[in-house]
Amino acid sequence: MKTDFGVIPKTTQILGYLEMNLNLKRVTIGAISLLFLHSALFIFLLVASVVVGCGGANDSSSPSPPSPYAGHWKGTWVDSIGGTTGTLDITVAGGGNVSGSVVNSYIDDQAGTVSGVIGNNGRISCYYYYRWDSFKAIGAFSINASGHLVGNVAEYDIYHFVARQDSVDLINQ
Repeated sequence: MKTDFGVIPKTTQILGYLEMNLNLKRVTIGAISLLFLHSALFIFLLVASVVVGCGGANDSSSPSPPSPYAGHWKGTWVDSIGGTTGTLDITVAGGGNVSGSVVNSYIDDQAGTVSGVIGNNGRISCYYYYRWDSFKAIGAFSINASGHLVGNVAEYDIYHFVARQDSVDLINQ
């Protein structure tokens, strides 16, 4: 049974040719093989870095603009479906990361945490984590003429159903 591994027999043939026809010593052939291996490895790493995106136009020398929503925001939310209300206290970092707390006044002022991101276009995607449940909130915010961060978010439960439709009004602290 003959097994052909493709590259290995061809490499063996090339090395045999170098030894027989060019009268090269095995040490020289080994050095050439090592040089070939290093060249192949360098080309592989170069291609891999281009594919992954290292050192391209998306490096830290060309950062995206800071979030227009950066700051500490605090205010209220009202659910238009069930009438539930609460407070929201979030911090938006310069890159758009959102963190903070949410309070649901319907359930004995149950407090939870908020974690997510808001894009420079105002689209927000975050999670509200309560001790008893969690919701994914997706929506859009903008800064109105009064300087408030306002918008609407749909809160999805673990079954991906809309649990609440919140109107949010936050003031920069």
